[in-house]
Amino acid sequence: EMVKDGVGNERLVRSILEYNQEFQFFGEKRKFYSDTNLDVGFQINKYMDPFKHKDADKEGYVNTNGNWPTARINFPLIRFAEMLLFRAEAYLMTDQPGKAKEDLNRIRKRSNLTELTENPTMADLYHERRCELAFEYTDHLFDLKRWHRSSNAEIKQLAEKELNASPRIRKYADRSNPESSFTIEPYGDYKVKSTYKDYMMVFPYPYDQITKSNGKLKQNDGYN
Repeated sequence: EMVKDGVGNERLVRSILEYNQEFQFFGEKRKFYSDTNLDVGFQINKYMDPFKHKDADKEGYVNTNGNWPTARINFPLIRFAEMLLFRAEAYLMTDQPGKAKEDLNRIRKRSNLTELTENPTMADLYHERRCELAFEYTDHLFDLKRWHRSSNAEIKQLAEKELNASPRIRKYADRSNPESSFTIEPYGDYKVKSTYKDYMMVFPYPYDQITKSNGKLKQNDGYN
């Protein structure tokens, strides 16, 4: 579930659309619902800006050619905020929480959030990175994998909890009705999960390729 934190952090909330939430689509106000085969109850809202314009196609915001139209969006591959988050993490790992607080507060201030008054912990860093970079090309899964190998017990425990969690979805009674009731249920594809181990940071080599290599290619540890 995407929820606000105790200090009014709405970054994750702004990044998604949930049922019955209003949004602008080609100049019209609509309420979100989805009857696609993605049974999650949410849609990414972070990159919907081009579709809000009344004449989005004529103005060049949306290309209507083809079954899957493209949109004019500047996707952030690396943002200054992420550099601040990396530096804040380094400060925390080198016992400089005061400097880490300065970097985190620069991000929070830009997002109109209450600034931290106490020195942050790795849990604060985990939270800030997850909210600030939600649905961007920063590979949160790799963050979790590297944190799982961390010497810092706090961030390692948080990563382990998320890596082994079973995601939940909103199961709507009527998926074509924005005001439909729903229940919260486990996501079907992840009901049975293996416990995450550090060797899973990399994938196994296909066994037929190992056979074809005549012993030159060795299987990655953990997959034998």
